[in-house]
Amino acid sequence: MKKRRAYLFRCCMALVLPVIFLFLNTPLYAARRALLVAVADYPQGIPSLTAPVIDAERMADFLHKRMGFEKECIAMLLNEKVTTAGLRAAIERELVARVEPDDVAFFFFSGHGTHVPDIDGDETDQFDEAMVTIDTDPARPETWFTDDVLRYHLSRLKTNRAIVVLDACHAGTGTRAFGASRVEGAKYVHFGFDKTASPSRGVVKSRAIRPASTNSQHLVMAACHPYEIAREIPKQGGFFTSALLEALNSVPPDTAFAKIHEDVQMAIDRLIARTTRPDLPQTPHFQGPIARNIGDFMEGASKEGGEKPASEVPMADPSSALVGNGAITVKLSTDQSVYIEGQTMTTRVEVSEDCHLRLYYKGADQRTFLIFPNAYQSDHFVRAGVPLEVPGPNAKFTFRMAPPYGREILLAVARKKPFDALQNGTKEGAFVEIADASIAAMRGQTADSERSGKGEAILIYEVKSKP
Repeated sequence: MKKRRAYLFRCCMALVLPVIFLFLNTPLYAARRALLVAVADYPQGIPSLTAPVIDAERMADFLHKRMGFEKECIAMLLNEKVTTAGLRAAIERELVARVEPDDVAFFFFSGHGTHVPDIDGDETDQFDEAMVTIDTDPARPETWFTDDVLRYHLSRLKTNRAIVVLDACHAGTGTRAFGASRVEGAKYVHFGFDKTASPSRGVVKSRAIRPASTNSQHLVMAACHPYEIAREIPKQGGFFTSALLEALNSVPPDTAFAKIHEDVQMAIDRLIARTTRPDLPQTPHFQGPIARNIGDFMEGASKEGGEKPASEVPMADPSSALVGNGAITVKLSTDQSVYIEGQTMTTRVEVSEDCHLRLYYKGADQRTFLIFPNAYQSDHFVRAGVPLEVPGPNAKFTFRMAPPYGREILLAVARKKPFDALQNGTKEGAFVEIADASIAAMRGQTADSERSGKGEAILIYEVKSKP
Protein backbone atom coordinates (compact mmCIF):
# COMPACT_ATOMS: atom_id res chain seq x y z
CA MET A 1 0.00 0.00 0.00
CA LYS A 2 2.82 2.39 0.91
CA LYS A 3 4.58 1.62 -2.38
CA ARG A 4 1.34 2.37 -4.29
CA ARG A 5 0.96 5.73 -2.48
CA ALA A 6 4.58 6.62 -3.17
CA TYR A 7 4.09 5.76 -6.84
CA LEU A 8 0.97 7.92 -7.09
CA PHE A 9 2.77 10.80 -5.34
CA ARG A 10 5.66 10.61 -7.81
CA CYS A 11 3.22 10.57 -10.74
CA CYS A 12 1.38 13.59 -9.38
CA MET A 13 4.59 15.51 -8.83
CA ALA A 14 5.73 14.62 -12.35
CA LEU A 15 2.60 16.28 -13.66
CA VAL A 16 2.44 19.20 -11.23
CA LEU A 17 6.07 20.37 -11.26
CA PRO A 18 6.13 21.34 -14.96
CA VAL A 19 2.90 23.24 -14.44
CA ILE A 20 4.35 25.06 -11.43
CA PHE A 21 7.50 25.84 -13.40
CA LEU A 22 5.43 27.17 -16.31
CA PHE A 23 3.32 29.23 -13.91
CA LEU A 24 6.36 30.81 -12.29
CA ASN A 25 7.86 31.71 -15.65
CA THR A 26 4.75 33.15 -17.28
CA PRO A 27 3.48 36.55 -16.09
CA LEU A 28 -0.20 36.57 -15.14
CA TYR A 29 -0.43 40.13 -16.36
CA ALA A 30 1.85 43.01 -17.12
CA ALA A 31 2.95 45.26 -14.30
CA ARG A 32 1.03 48.52 -14.49
CA ARG A 33 2.16 51.97 -13.44
CA ALA A 34 0.43 55.30 -13.83
CA LEU A 35 1.31 58.95 -13.38
CA LEU A 36 -1.72 61.23 -13.11
CA VAL A 37 -1.05 64.99 -13.34
CA ALA A 38 -3.60 67.72 -12.71
CA VAL A 39 -3.44 71.48 -12.26
CA ALA A 40 -6.51 73.43 -11.18
CA ASP A 41 -5.03 76.17 -8.97
CA TYR A 42 -2.85 78.30 -11.21
CA PRO A 43 -0.92 81.38 -10.00
CA GLN A 44 -2.29 84.86 -10.41
CA GLY A 45 -2.67 85.87 -14.03
CA ILE A 46 -3.77 82.44 -15.24
CA PRO A 47 -7.46 81.59 -14.78
CA SER A 48 -7.91 78.64 -12.45
CA LEU A 49 -9.92 75.57 -13.35
CA THR A 50 -12.27 73.60 -11.11
CA ALA A 51 -12.18 70.04 -12.43
CA PRO A 52 -8.62 68.77 -13.17
CA VAL A 53 -8.01 67.27 -9.73
CA ILE A 54 -11.46 65.67 -9.88
CA ASP A 55 -10.47 64.26 -13.29
CA ALA A 56 -7.29 62.74 -11.85
CA GLU A 57 -9.07 61.25 -8.84
CA ARG A 58 -11.77 59.69 -11.02
CA MET A 59 -9.14 58.32 -13.38
CA ALA A 60 -7.21 56.80 -10.45
CA ASP A 61 -10.38 55.11 -9.19
CA PHE A 62 -11.08 53.70 -12.66
CA LEU A 63 -7.53 52.39 -13.12
CA HIS A 64 -7.62 50.64 -9.74
CA LYS A 65 -11.12 49.16 -9.88
CA ARG A 66 -11.46 48.35 -13.57
CA MET A 67 -7.94 48.12 -15.00
CA GLY A 68 -6.13 46.27 -12.20
CA PHE A 69 -3.62 48.97 -11.23
CA GLU A 70 -2.43 48.59 -7.65
CA LYS A 71 -2.98 51.74 -5.60
CA GLU A 72 0.72 51.99 -4.79
CA CYS A 73 1.47 51.96 -8.53
CA ILE A 74 -0.66 55.04 -9.22
CA ALA A 75 1.31 58.24 -8.59
CA MET A 76 -0.42 61.63 -8.42
CA LEU A 77 1.17 65.02 -9.09
CA LEU A 78 -1.22 67.84 -8.28
CA ASN A 79 -1.39 71.65 -8.32
CA GLU A 80 1.62 73.32 -6.69
CA LYS A 81 3.82 70.25 -7.30
CA VAL A 82 3.37 70.49 -11.07
CA THR A 83 6.35 72.63 -11.95
CA THR A 84 8.01 71.94 -15.28
CA ALA A 85 11.06 70.44 -13.57
CA GLY A 86 8.87 68.51 -11.13
CA LEU A 87 6.77 67.06 -13.94
CA ARG A 88 9.81 65.98 -15.92
CA ALA A 89 11.34 64.37 -12.83
CA ALA A 90 8.08 62.56 -12.02
CA ILE A 91 7.84 61.02 -15.50
CA GLU A 92 11.41 59.78 -15.23
CA ARG A 93 10.93 58.49 -11.68
CA GLU A 94 7.49 56.89 -11.94
CA LEU A 95 7.46 55.64 -15.52
CA VAL A 96 10.82 55.65 -17.30
CA ALA A 97 12.77 54.14 -14.39
CA ARG A 98 10.13 51.64 -13.22
CA VAL A 99 8.38 50.37 -16.32
CA GLU A 100 9.95 47.32 -17.95
CA PRO A 101 9.33 45.80 -21.41
CA ASP A 102 5.75 44.45 -21.68
CA ASP A 103 4.65 46.52 -18.65
CA VAL A 104 1.88 49.07 -19.02
CA ALA A 105 2.66 52.78 -18.57
CA PHE A 106 -0.22 55.24 -18.21
CA PHE A 107 0.23 59.04 -18.31
CA PHE A 108 -2.62 61.47 -17.73
CA PHE A 109 -2.69 65.28 -17.77
CA SER A 110 -5.61 67.57 -17.04
CA GLY A 111 -5.09 71.32 -17.00
CA HIS A 112 -4.51 74.27 -19.29
CA GLY A 113 -2.76 74.00 -22.63
CA THR A 114 -1.19 76.72 -24.75
CA HIS A 115 1.05 77.28 -27.76
CA VAL A 116 4.54 78.79 -27.72
CA PRO A 117 7.14 79.62 -30.39
CA ASP A 118 8.97 76.63 -31.86
CA ILE A 119 12.64 76.98 -30.93
CA ASP A 120 14.18 73.98 -32.69
CA GLY A 121 12.41 74.20 -36.05
CA ASP A 122 10.43 70.94 -36.04
CA GLU A 123 6.96 72.49 -36.42
CA THR A 124 5.59 73.55 -39.81
CA ASP A 125 3.49 76.35 -38.27
CA GLN A 126 6.42 77.57 -36.09
CA PHE A 127 4.58 76.88 -32.83
CA ASP A 128 4.83 74.11 -30.24
CA GLU A 129 1.88 72.90 -28.21
CA ALA A 130 2.54 72.95 -24.47
CA MET A 131 0.99 71.88 -21.19
CA VAL A 132 0.79 74.74 -18.71
CA THR A 133 2.54 74.03 -15.42
CA ILE A 134 2.35 76.36 -12.42
CA ASP A 135 5.70 77.94 -13.30
CA THR A 136 5.23 78.23 -17.07
CA ASP A 137 6.69 81.63 -17.93
CA PRO A 138 6.13 82.87 -21.49
CA ALA A 139 9.38 84.83 -21.25
CA ARG A 140 11.48 81.78 -20.26
CA PRO A 141 11.53 78.93 -22.82
CA GLU A 142 13.20 76.62 -20.31
CA THR A 143 9.90 76.53 -18.36
CA TRP A 144 7.81 75.39 -21.34
CA PHE A 145 6.61 71.77 -21.12
CA THR A 146 6.12 71.37 -24.87
CA ASP A 147 5.00 68.44 -26.98
CA ASP A 148 8.70 67.95 -27.79
CA VAL A 149 9.49 67.50 -24.09
CA LEU A 150 6.69 64.96 -23.64
CA ARG A 151 7.78 63.13 -26.80
CA TYR A 152 11.33 62.95 -25.45
CA HIS A 153 10.29 61.31 -22.18
CA LEU A 154 7.95 58.85 -23.93
CA SER A 155 10.79 57.86 -26.26
CA ARG A 156 12.71 56.71 -23.17
CA LEU A 157 10.06 54.18 -22.11
CA LYS A 158 11.16 50.56 -22.49
CA THR A 159 7.64 49.33 -23.23
CA ASN A 160 5.36 49.42 -26.25
CA ARG A 161 2.36 49.44 -23.91
CA ALA A 162 1.96 53.10 -23.08
CA ILE A 163 -1.30 55.03 -22.90
CA VAL A 164 -1.22 58.83 -22.87
CA VAL A 165 -4.38 60.81 -22.06
CA LEU A 166 -4.26 64.60 -22.52
CA ASP A 167 -7.24 66.68 -21.37
CA ALA A 168 -6.12 70.16 -22.42
CA CYS A 169 -6.16 72.22 -25.60
CA HIS A 170 -3.64 74.21 -27.60
CA ALA A 171 -5.86 76.29 -29.86
CA GLY A 172 -4.60 79.39 -31.62
CA THR A 173 -6.01 82.90 -31.91
CA GLY A 174 -9.13 81.73 -33.74
CA THR A 175 -10.38 80.02 -30.60
CA ARG A 176 -8.76 82.15 -27.93
CA ALA A 177 -10.37 81.24 -24.65
CA PHE A 178 -9.72 84.27 -22.50
CA GLY A 179 -10.40 87.95 -22.91
CA ALA A 180 -13.46 89.36 -24.63
CA SER A 181 -14.23 86.03 -26.30
CA ARG A 182 -13.76 83.82 -23.25
CA VAL A 183 -15.53 80.48 -23.40
CA GLU A 184 -16.67 79.14 -20.04
CA GLY A 185 -14.64 76.16 -18.88
CA ALA A 186 -12.06 76.39 -21.68
CA LYS A 187 -8.74 74.72 -20.85
CA TYR A 188 -6.48 77.07 -22.77
CA VAL A 189 -4.23 79.98 -21.83
CA HIS A 190 -3.22 82.60 -24.37
CA PHE A 191 0.27 83.91 -23.58
CA GLY A 192 0.32 86.52 -26.35
CA PHE A 193 2.01 84.43 -29.03
CA ASP A 194 -0.28 84.90 -31.99
CA LYS A 195 -0.49 82.62 -35.00
CA THR A 196 -2.17 85.33 -37.05
CA ALA A 197 -0.14 86.37 -40.07
CA SER A 198 -0.39 86.49 -43.82
CA PRO A 199 0.24 83.05 -45.32
CA SER A 200 2.59 84.79 -47.77
CA ARG A 201 4.94 85.32 -44.85
CA GLY A 202 5.15 81.59 -44.27
CA VAL A 203 3.10 81.45 -41.06
CA VAL A 204 -0.24 79.70 -41.22
CA LYS A 205 -2.45 77.97 -38.70
CA SER A 206 -1.59 74.29 -39.00
CA ARG A 207 -4.20 71.58 -38.75
CA ALA A 208 -1.61 68.81 -38.88
CA ILE A 209 -1.33 66.67 -35.76
CA ARG A 210 2.11 65.37 -34.91
CA PRO A 211 2.27 62.10 -32.97
CA ALA A 212 2.66 62.68 -29.23
CA SER A 213 5.03 59.69 -29.10
CA THR A 214 7.81 58.50 -31.40
CA ASN A 215 6.65 54.92 -30.73
CA SER A 216 3.79 54.04 -33.09
CA GLN A 217 2.61 51.34 -30.68
CA HIS A 218 1.90 53.87 -27.92
CA LEU A 219 -1.76 54.87 -27.68
CA VAL A 220 -2.45 58.60 -27.34
CA MET A 221 -5.91 59.96 -26.55
CA ALA A 222 -6.21 63.74 -26.75
CA ALA A 223 -9.18 65.92 -25.83
CA CYS A 224 -9.39 67.75 -29.14
CA HIS A 225 -7.63 68.80 -32.32
CA PRO A 226 -4.96 71.54 -32.05
CA TYR A 227 -7.29 74.20 -33.47
CA GLU A 228 -10.18 73.44 -31.08
CA ILE A 229 -11.06 74.17 -27.44
CA ALA A 230 -11.32 71.55 -24.71
CA ARG A 231 -13.78 72.41 -21.96
CA GLU A 232 -14.74 71.31 -18.48
CA ILE A 233 -17.95 71.03 -16.48
CA PRO A 234 -17.28 73.22 -13.43
CA LYS A 235 -16.56 71.11 -10.34
CA GLN A 236 -17.53 67.91 -12.16
CA GLY A 237 -14.92 67.05 -14.75
CA GLY A 238 -13.43 67.79 -18.14
CA PHE A 239 -15.67 67.05 -21.11
CA PHE A 240 -13.06 64.63 -22.46
CA THR A 241 -12.21 62.83 -19.22
CA SER A 242 -15.90 62.49 -18.32
CA ALA A 243 -16.76 61.12 -21.77
CA LEU A 244 -13.76 58.78 -21.81
CA LEU A 245 -14.58 57.29 -18.40
CA GLU A 246 -18.23 56.93 -19.36
CA ALA A 247 -17.23 55.02 -22.48
CA LEU A 248 -14.63 52.82 -20.81
CA ASN A 249 -16.97 51.91 -17.95
CA SER A 250 -19.75 50.80 -20.27
CA VAL A 251 -17.97 48.40 -22.64
CA PRO A 252 -16.41 44.93 -22.27
CA PRO A 253 -12.63 44.39 -22.42
CA ASP A 254 -12.76 43.12 -26.00
CA THR A 255 -13.86 46.56 -27.27
CA ALA A 256 -11.49 48.21 -29.73
CA PHE A 257 -10.18 51.69 -28.96
CA ALA A 258 -11.65 52.84 -32.30
CA LYS A 259 -15.11 52.09 -30.89
CA ILE A 260 -14.19 53.93 -27.68
CA HIS A 261 -13.30 56.95 -29.81
CA GLU A 262 -16.76 56.92 -31.40
CA ASP A 263 -18.47 56.64 -28.01
CA VAL A 264 -16.37 59.48 -26.58
CA GLN A 265 -17.26 61.75 -29.49
CA MET A 266 -20.98 61.09 -29.03
CA ALA A 267 -20.74 61.77 -25.28
CA ILE A 268 -18.87 65.04 -25.85
CA ASP A 269 -21.44 66.12 -28.45
CA ARG A 270 -24.19 65.62 -25.88
CA LEU A 271 -22.29 67.77 -23.37
CA ILE A 272 -21.59 70.53 -25.89
CA ALA A 273 -25.25 70.67 -26.91
CA ARG A 274 -26.11 71.79 -23.37
CA THR A 275 -23.59 74.66 -23.31
CA THR A 276 -24.02 78.32 -24.27
CA ARG A 277 -21.60 77.76 -27.18
CA PRO A 278 -22.79 74.61 -28.97
CA ASP A 279 -21.24 76.00 -32.17
CA LEU A 280 -17.69 75.25 -30.94
CA PRO A 281 -16.86 71.60 -31.65
CA GLN A 282 -14.53 69.43 -29.61
CA THR A 283 -13.20 66.47 -31.56
CA PRO A 284 -11.22 63.89 -29.53
CA HIS A 285 -8.18 62.60 -31.35
CA PHE A 286 -6.76 59.09 -30.90
CA GLN A 287 -3.35 58.05 -32.26
CA GLY A 288 -1.62 54.69 -32.30
CA PRO A 289 -2.97 51.11 -32.38
CA ILE A 290 -6.65 52.03 -32.09
CA ALA A 291 -7.72 48.75 -33.74
CA ARG A 292 -6.56 46.82 -30.67
CA ASN A 293 -8.95 46.12 -27.85
CA ILE A 294 -8.64 47.22 -24.25
CA GLY A 295 -8.04 43.80 -22.72
CA ASP A 296 -5.35 42.82 -25.21
CA PHE A 297 -3.50 46.10 -24.73
CA MET A 298 -3.61 45.89 -20.93
CA GLU A 299 -2.70 42.22 -20.52
CA GLY A 300 0.75 40.63 -20.45
CA ALA A 301 3.05 39.67 -23.29
CA SER A 302 1.18 39.28 -26.55
CA LYS A 303 2.55 38.82 -30.03
CA GLU A 304 3.39 42.55 -30.09
CA GLY A 305 4.83 42.59 -26.59
CA GLY A 306 8.18 41.09 -27.47
CA GLU A 307 8.91 43.53 -30.25
CA LYS A 308 11.39 46.30 -29.81
CA PRO A 309 9.81 49.71 -29.35
CA ALA A 310 9.55 51.70 -32.57
CA SER A 311 11.78 54.32 -30.94
CA GLU A 312 14.89 52.16 -30.44
CA VAL A 313 17.08 55.22 -29.88
CA PRO A 314 15.59 57.84 -27.50
CA MET A 315 15.28 61.38 -28.76
CA ALA A 316 17.76 64.01 -27.72
CA ASP A 317 16.58 66.08 -24.76
CA PRO A 318 14.89 69.18 -26.22
CA SER A 319 16.53 71.31 -23.54
CA SER A 320 19.81 70.75 -25.39
CA ALA A 321 18.34 72.76 -28.27
CA LEU A 322 17.45 75.76 -26.14
CA VAL A 323 19.03 79.04 -27.04
CA GLY A 324 22.17 79.80 -25.05
CA ASN A 325 24.18 76.57 -25.25
CA GLY A 326 27.04 77.98 -27.34
CA ALA A 327 30.52 78.70 -26.03
CA ILE A 328 30.24 82.48 -26.53
CA THR A 329 28.25 84.03 -23.73
CA VAL A 330 25.71 86.52 -25.05
CA LYS A 331 23.87 88.82 -22.65
CA LEU A 332 20.74 90.35 -24.14
CA SER A 333 18.53 92.85 -22.30
CA THR A 334 15.96 95.59 -22.78
CA ASP A 335 15.17 98.53 -20.54
CA GLN A 336 11.76 97.01 -19.65
CA SER A 337 10.03 93.61 -19.78
CA VAL A 338 6.55 95.03 -20.43
CA TYR A 339 5.88 97.99 -22.70
CA ILE A 340 2.78 100.12 -23.15
CA GLU A 341 1.78 101.42 -26.57
CA GLY A 342 3.79 104.56 -27.38
CA GLN A 343 6.80 103.74 -25.18
CA THR A 344 10.23 103.30 -26.75
CA MET A 345 12.66 100.42 -26.30
CA THR A 346 16.43 100.24 -26.18
CA THR A 347 18.17 96.88 -26.59
CA ARG A 348 21.57 96.10 -25.10
CA VAL A 349 23.91 93.25 -26.10
CA GLU A 350 27.22 92.20 -24.56
CA VAL A 351 29.43 89.26 -25.62
CA SER A 352 32.25 87.37 -23.89
CA GLU A 353 34.47 87.15 -26.98
CA ASP A 354 35.16 89.26 -30.04
CA CYS A 355 32.71 88.02 -32.65
CA HIS A 356 30.27 88.79 -35.44
CA LEU A 357 26.74 89.56 -34.26
CA ARG A 358 23.24 89.58 -35.65
CA LEU A 359 20.16 90.75 -33.76
CA TYR A 360 16.72 89.70 -34.96
CA TYR A 361 13.28 91.03 -34.01
CA LYS A 362 10.09 88.94 -34.33
CA GLY A 363 6.94 90.98 -33.77
CA ALA A 364 3.53 89.95 -32.46
CA ASP A 365 2.34 89.89 -36.08
CA GLN A 366 5.08 87.30 -36.83
CA ARG A 367 6.99 89.64 -39.13
CA THR A 368 10.72 89.23 -38.62
CA PHE A 369 13.51 91.77 -39.19
CA LEU A 370 17.27 91.87 -38.92
CA ILE A 371 17.72 94.99 -36.75
CA PHE A 372 21.50 94.74 -36.28
CA PRO A 373 23.51 95.41 -38.34
CA ASN A 374 21.31 98.15 -39.76
CA ALA A 375 21.58 101.22 -41.99
CA TYR A 376 23.15 103.26 -39.16
CA GLN A 377 25.19 100.49 -37.46
CA SER A 378 26.65 98.59 -40.38
CA ASP A 379 29.68 97.00 -38.67
CA HIS A 380 28.51 93.66 -37.25
CA PHE A 381 31.86 92.88 -35.57
CA VAL A 382 31.63 93.53 -31.81
CA ARG A 383 34.24 93.53 -29.06
CA ALA A 384 34.16 91.43 -25.91
CA GLY A 385 32.88 93.32 -22.87
CA VAL A 386 31.87 96.41 -24.89
CA PRO A 387 28.09 96.93 -24.63
CA LEU A 388 26.21 97.43 -27.88
CA GLU A 389 22.98 99.43 -27.83
CA VAL A 390 20.32 99.32 -30.54
CA PRO A 391 19.35 101.98 -31.54
CA GLY A 392 22.86 103.39 -31.26
CA PRO A 393 23.60 107.04 -30.32
CA ASN A 394 23.69 108.20 -33.97
CA ALA A 395 20.76 106.16 -35.22
CA LYS A 396 17.89 108.01 -36.81
CA PHE A 397 15.18 105.62 -35.68
CA THR A 398 13.45 104.51 -32.47
CA PHE A 399 11.63 101.35 -31.45
CA ARG A 400 8.22 102.78 -30.53
CA MET A 401 5.63 100.28 -29.36
CA ALA A 402 2.49 99.98 -31.47
CA PRO A 403 -0.22 97.38 -32.24
CA PRO A 404 -0.58 94.48 -32.64
CA TYR A 405 -0.17 93.66 -28.96
CA GLY A 406 1.33 90.51 -27.53
CA ARG A 407 4.69 88.83 -27.01
CA GLU A 408 7.64 89.85 -29.15
CA ILE A 409 11.01 88.15 -29.47
CA LEU A 410 14.60 89.35 -29.75
CA LEU A 411 17.24 86.84 -30.80
CA ALA A 412 20.98 87.56 -30.72
CA VAL A 413 23.30 85.21 -32.65
CA ALA A 414 27.08 85.49 -32.28
CA ARG A 415 29.71 83.70 -34.35
CA LYS A 416 33.48 83.69 -34.55
CA LYS A 417 33.24 83.29 -38.33
CA PRO A 418 31.52 85.89 -40.53
CA PHE A 419 27.88 85.23 -41.42
CA ASP A 420 26.82 84.14 -44.87
CA ALA A 421 24.86 86.67 -46.89
CA LEU A 422 21.17 86.87 -46.04
CA GLN A 423 18.87 84.94 -48.33
CA ASN A 424 15.35 86.10 -49.22
CA GLY A 425 15.64 89.35 -47.29
CA THR A 426 13.88 92.58 -48.28
CA LYS A 427 15.21 95.99 -47.25
CA GLU A 428 12.60 98.02 -45.38
CA GLY A 429 13.83 101.35 -44.03
CA ALA A 430 16.86 100.84 -41.78
CA PHE A 431 16.30 97.09 -41.53
CA VAL A 432 15.94 93.93 -43.59
CA GLU A 433 12.74 91.88 -43.38
CA ILE A 434 13.38 88.13 -43.31
CA ALA A 435 11.13 85.93 -45.45
CA ASP A 436 11.72 82.79 -43.37
CA ALA A 437 10.39 83.95 -40.01
CA SER A 438 11.22 80.80 -38.03
CA ILE A 439 13.47 81.05 -35.00
CA ALA A 440 15.36 77.99 -36.20
CA ALA A 441 16.21 79.71 -39.49
CA MET A 442 17.52 82.76 -37.66
CA ARG A 443 19.66 80.58 -35.40
CA GLY A 444 21.06 78.70 -38.39
CA GLN A 445 21.96 75.05 -38.56
CA THR A 446 25.12 74.71 -36.51
CA ALA A 447 26.74 71.34 -35.98
CA ASP A 448 27.75 70.36 -32.45
CA SER A 449 31.41 70.54 -33.51
CA GLU A 450 30.92 74.21 -34.39
CA ARG A 451 29.33 75.28 -31.10
CA SER A 452 32.72 76.41 -29.82
CA GLY A 453 32.45 79.31 -32.22
CA LYS A 454 28.85 80.30 -31.56
CA GLY A 455 26.64 81.89 -28.92
CA GLU A 456 22.97 82.86 -28.69
CA ALA A 457 20.54 84.65 -26.43
CA ILE A 458 16.77 85.04 -26.61
CA LEU A 459 14.60 87.63 -24.90
CA ILE A 460 10.80 87.78 -24.86
CA TYR A 461 8.91 90.90 -23.80
CA GLU A 462 5.27 91.96 -23.91
CA VAL A 463 3.52 94.89 -25.58
CA LYS A 464 0.20 96.06 -24.13
CA SER A 465 -2.42 98.61 -25.12
CA LYS A 466 -2.83 101.87 -23.27
CA PRO A 467 -5.00 101.54 -20.13
